[in-house]
Amino acid sequence: MGALSDNIEIVKMFLAGERKVRFAYLFGSVAAGTSGPLSDLDIAVYLDGRVDAFAFRLKLMGRLAGVLKSEAFDLVVLNRAPLLLGYEVVKNGVVLKEERARRVMYETAILQQYLDTAYLRNVQHQYMQEQIKGDTYFG
Repeated sequence: MGALSDNIEIVKMFLAGERKVRFAYLFGSVAAGTSGPLSDLDIAVYLDGRVDAFAFRLKLMGRLAGVLKSEAFDLVVLNRAPLLLGYEVVKNGVVLKEERARRVMYETAILQQYLDTAYLRNVQHQYMQEQIKGDTYFG
């Protein structure tokens, strides 16, 4: 794979032409500025609601591999992503493609769900710590 900054620009230009991709982020080590020689691009896309996310993701991955001349990337569809992954993307991601109104609605929903479920994650974490301390977590 060529220089990461060149590939980020290639991804931006590619996504700009994808009408079914409403907005997109770069996330992970490259977005955080902590990438290394083995780092890949982590890309998250939010699709038009009428799209078959699974089939479109496969098609998009193939076309993206063609323009990058590499398969050193991961592609996540935010419409189907777990809450914690969506939160990580929103919190630390860099916007690659913008449809502001939809992106703000998505970010608001993710942040609200994340905050609404914080108590449950804390209870689960405390329970797990107690199980580990009591040596009953693994068996």
